[in-house]
Amino acid sequence: MNGRIRLNLHCHSNLSDGVLTPEALAGLLADEGAVVAALTDHDTVEGAARFRDALSLRGVAFVDAVELTTFCSYGEIHVLAYGIDPESPELLTALSVIGDRAEAELQGFMDYVRRLGIRPHAGKLATEAAIALIHRCGGIAVLAHPLNIVFASGDLAALVDELSAQGLDGLEAVYSPYSEAERNSLRSLAETRGLCVSMGTDFHVPDDPSHRIVIESEESEWLAFRARLLRRSGEPAVAAASAATAQATEAAAAAPAAEAAGAPGAALRRKDPAQVKTGFRLGKFSVRIIAASLLALGLFVVAIFAVSIPYFERILLERKKEMIRELTTEAVSLIAEYAADESSGRTDRAEAQANAIAHIRDIRYGREGKDYFWITDSVPRMLMHPYRKDLEGKDVSDFQDDNGLRVFWEFKRAVREEDQGYVEYLWQWKDDAKRIVPKLSFVKRFDPWGWIIGTGIYLDDVQDEIRALTGRMVWLSVLIALILMLLLVFIALQSLSLEKKKRAADFAMRESKERYRALVEASSEGMVIVVDGACTFANAPFLRLSGYAEAEVVLLKIAEFLVPYPGEEEEAMEFLASLPGKADEPPLACLFRRRSGDLVDVVVNASSFSLVGKKGTVLAVKDARIADAPEAAGAATGMNAGLAELLRMGYFRARLNRRASLVAADAVARRLLGLDGASAPDSAGAHHAGAHHAGPDHAGAERAGFGSLFAEAADWESFYTELVSAGRVVRKAVLLRGTTDGGSPDLRRALVTAAVDDAESQGSRSFSAIIEEPAADSDELAALKDEFLCLEASSRCLDERIPTDGERVPRIAMEASARSAAEGMVRSGGGALVVRSPAGQDIGILTDADLCSRIIAEGRGPDTAASLAMTAPIVSAAEGATWADALRLMREKDTTHVAVRDGNDRVTALVGNEDLVRMRADSFGSLLGAVPLARDLAELGRLRARTGARARLSISGGMRSRVVSGFVSSIGDAIVARVAAFALDELGPSPSPYAFLALGSLGRSESLPSSDQDNAIVYLPARRDVPASEEAEDADAAADAAVEAAAEAERAWFLRLGTRICDGLLETGVPYCPGGVMAKNAAWCGTLAEWERKFGAWIAAPDPEEMLALNMSFDFRAACGDVAVADALRVSVARALEETPAFITQLARDALRRKTAFPQTTAFFQGGEAEIDLKETAAQFALYARLYALRDGIAETNTWRRYEELARRGSFGAALAADCLDSYETLMGMRAERQAAAPKLPLKAFRPREQALLREALAQASLVQKKIAFDFPGSAI
Repeated sequence: MNGRIRLNLHCHSNLSDGVLTPEALAGLLADEGAVVAALTDHDTVEGAARFRDALSLRGVAFVDAVELTTFCSYGEIHVLAYGIDPESPELLTALSVIGDRAEAELQGFMDYVRRLGIRPHAGKLATEAAIALIHRCGGIAVLAHPLNIVFASGDLAALVDELSAQGLDGLEAVYSPYSEAERNSLRSLAETRGLCVSMGTDFHVPDDPSHRIVIESEESEWLAFRARLLRRSGEPAVAAASAATAQATEAAAAAPAAEAAGAPGAALRRKDPAQVKTGFRLGKFSVRIIAASLLALGLFVVAIFAVSIPYFERILLERKKEMIRELTTEAVSLIAEYAADESSGRTDRAEAQANAIAHIRDIRYGREGKDYFWITDSVPRMLMHPYRKDLEGKDVSDFQDDNGLRVFWEFKRAVREEDQGYVEYLWQWKDDAKRIVPKLSFVKRFDPWGWIIGTGIYLDDVQDEIRALTGRMVWLSVLIALILMLLLVFIALQSLSLEKKKRAADFAMRESKERYRALVEASSEGMVIVVDGACTFANAPFLRLSGYAEAEVVLLKIAEFLVPYPGEEEEAMEFLASLPGKADEPPLACLFRRRSGDLVDVVVNASSFSLVGKKGTVLAVKDARIADAPEAAGAATGMNAGLAELLRMGYFRARLNRRASLVAADAVARRLLGLDGASAPDSAGAHHAGAHHAGPDHAGAERAGFGSLFAEAADWESFYTELVSAGRVVRKAVLLRGTTDGGSPDLRRALVTAAVDDAESQGSRSFSAIIEEPAADSDELAALKDEFLCLEASSRCLDERIPTDGERVPRIAMEASARSAAEGMVRSGGGALVVRSPAGQDIGILTDADLCSRIIAEGRGPDTAASLAMTAPIVSAAEGATWADALRLMREKDTTHVAVRDGNDRVTALVGNEDLVRMRADSFGSLLGAVPLARDLAELGRLRARTGARARLSISGGMRSRVVSGFVSSIGDAIVARVAAFALDELGPSPSPYAFLALGSLGRSESLPSSDQDNAIVYLPARRDVPASEEAEDADAAADAAVEAAAEAERAWFLRLGTRICDGLLETGVPYCPGGVMAKNAAWCGTLAEWERKFGAWIAAPDPEEMLALNMSFDFRAACGDVAVADALRVSVARALEETPAFITQLARDALRRKTAFPQTTAFFQGGEAEIDLKETAAQFALYARLYALRDGIAETNTWRRYEELARRGSFGAALAADCLDSYETLMGMRAERQAAAPKLPLKAFRPREQALLREALAQASLVQKKIAFDFPGSAI
């Protein structure tokens, strides 16, 4: 290999002289793309488990390691121990002797001392002893940073020679501070001494350029290093330790089972995520955030009240003062205009002053329009005041306010100094003389006339505005403070949420890892967790299969285990490339390379998962080496190996793939397939039943698969295509090739009958087959073979899932008496009960045999606690188990009953020997064979009831409704034929050829046990010769009368036959048709000519009210009688349809008329009381197929086959036909499960998944109706 790999086999955590925790170090390594890493803390393995777990979570391989401080003749040197067992008592003891934690933390200082040339005190562990210790602990010893060693004498080569003699395994040649030339020198030194090369950076702190977190190396160097590790761990001294580890792993895997059985302390109790404490502690960062927020809030409040509000007060007052100054200036300008009139001579002074005073008196401003101006002269005498006219014309020099201020004198003083100025004083509120308030006025002198003009503002107004502003500022501050508080709370909550999420994520990460590990450990199959192609964990069965220890497996890639079969390399590469695999990824059949180099056949199934943002895969690796399968053959056929040998018939099972790799084969099959090295048996006893694995001489043939045994590839392709498309191959002659004892080719002929299994075999689809040796058989032998094949086909019911319903499982309380238990068995009609503890757990099974042997036989009374006789623990299988699984468990555990448990450990089904016997006896094949042997109608009724029960079990067990309805219809046909035989025994032979027509669902071979009667009789009238009479007229009359009488007698006979059959079917449990569509009614019993005229009339002028019956009538076939009569009617109907194409349009219109029966609205599906008719809904899809089949002249009546033929002809797109088939399959399956229910069922009676399927089916019906409207112009309504 010439690729490069990123890794680090030399780094330190804060448990020695590094700065990062083992978890943080692992995370950093994973982020930098390390593929494998080792924690090499100085003289401690305290962080090994934490580092290993953290790397495992991130899909990084790990090597357990430690850096030992040792001393030899050259002084102190460091030895890296790789692959050691960190829990080895001997290693832990040695580490405690080497030095304590404080000494390890001084390592950096000691390095500095050594660089100064000062030698530290001699250590306690000699290098030679350290190397020996490492080897005993299963590891390899590598000299750390060789070029850093300070030599007082000698050189590195001499040191390496000395240490090599003591068992040194390698040199740390790829060391990040070294140059490439130095690395190459060390590589050469290692190569000449037969040492491996390790790769590391001696990482301690981040951002150290000379000791980076990862280093790149040649992949070949890593593989050589790994090979040295694996070789060391495989040595005898280490192998024993690995075996002990494997045993410990198996014991750990058994712990959950022990815990389930109630063993105290058998397994760790994991906490529920909801119970994990996620309390929030304020960290330094959170404290800083909150403190800064509080400080900002305080500063904001101080700024508002100590700075902002006083500032705005000043600004407001200044703006008010500026306002009155500007107003006063404007008033003076106005007066100046009047003075100009005087100067120009237009008016005299007295008139000008009077006009000016009048004008100024009328000026008002302010919010209320009450602010004003006043005028005095320089005396000062009041010339004008709007609100104090009592002062006008008076000397106001001595006028004082309430504080004694001479107000107008202050005005005069203000203008005398600067021609203008501000004065603050007390004055009445505008026009309210009783209200005295502070006021600030601005006054300005008008020199031409010696006037003083002024106006002012009331300081209360200013204060009101300031208070309003302050209020707004306070509310704004409160709002901002509230927002800040909310932000603070939000920050705190976010911090709390992040803390909780972090803790929950940490818990979920570890819990998820533990859950996957627990699932893998608990599995009885070999399982391995793979992340990025690397094996991160493997259970005990996988370790046994591979031959590796767990610590070794994690160093390997899954691709190193899986070896493709010849010619299937591309398939294997696609499988590996698809990992993490999808849920529907097909399994891979391949070879598995063990540690010993042996190759074994396996099947690999993949399931994906996500952990810490990484996609991973759980691979289930199943040993698929084939073996003799006498038990499988016996269970499948009911015949022993001796009989199979006598018949020269063998049983085998193979996977349904292009190679058809073999899963199981009995002795006869192995011989006929040429897998035992003998071309032919010496005698019938030359081969015996006995389990054995394929020997090495024939391993290649077995791995090649059944397909490769065909002499001609084209023959196998034909066989495989027929098997996949039809689901079965019946007695196909094939030419197979095998090998003789001498290894020469051996061609042999055989007959193979195969059928695709309903259930999966080892996680993939499979087929079961009977192989026969061609010979001239006697009639008796041929009959035996027929029975053999029939029994094999009927045995497939054992592959169905066991139906579960926890509420129907009979139970008794643990404290109940034996008498109560016996009464419970009588009530339930079974021979076993589940015993429940006071805590509600299912803890045991009590059978009637237990009561007899453990209570009655021992002389105990009926009041004895029944639990004393129960069998515990319960032998159980998981939900989804098949009847074959139950049979296997009964044999393995030597028990008569097996329980099925759900995910909550609750028993949901109880299977006993009698259930298996009934299951075999009630297989469809057995029931079909029993019908012709029934002696009366009562026996037929019992067989029909058993057919209904068989159908329900088959549907709930996963069998397709298409198959079930086909079996039920075949048995229905047989019952009709048997009832007709009883009727003919009573009535005598038929007077003429006839056919008893099955209509509707039975006519389509889609009958269910709940189906009612829909049938008719068509017959050919007998030809009659009338003797000649003397007189022609009398002769004609006599002839007509005779013919008519004979015809009526014949009709009466067939009506009696129809009545006997219909009444007989009723007695067997088939109800009458509510619409009277039965052969016992004259309208449905007639001659071929009458039926032709009737169909012709229907087709020519269809009655919309009778379309339902008419639709059903086109689905007819002969259930018994003469098939040719039915075929003749079919030909006539087809001809009539060709002559009247408008009838097809009427059928299309009828199909579209029914669309209102299919609501698809969300409200409908959310309505608790909404109902749906499954029969009517399913019938709609049958109607669509019938419509197109009649249009295209397809004689087939079965709905499934109609859709398939329509798709083949192109009338339906393949996808549309497949969707219709899926919908019809779904609806028929639901009908079969609920065949005893009312016609209409509320939606709440369906599970959510079923409701979703119903909605899809209704949507599909709507889509087909749109197609009908398009394909049949004029059909729209």
